Amino acid sequence: MVPNSYMDPWSVGGFVEHTLLTKKIVHVSFPINFGYGEAESDDEVRDVGLGLAYFLLAGPAALLDFNLQKYVRFNI
Repeated sequence: MVPNSYMDPWSVGGFVEHTLLTKKIVHVSFPINFGYGEAESDDEVRDVGLGLAYFLLAGPAALLDFNLQKYVRFNI
């Protein structure tokens, strides 16, 4: 490990969600988080050549939603 080195990550992306039976009190939704990013290990003084990595990300999920009010939902 190089002294005074740090990880410099960033990412951009989006979020889409499909919800089934939205008018019911209890229903399910399927969100997906997707994006692209970069992670670089660096030093504050000089380029220490520790590397650079690009990555794609996708995070699917399934949620159980409860309609509490017209515009308020609680999900697990």
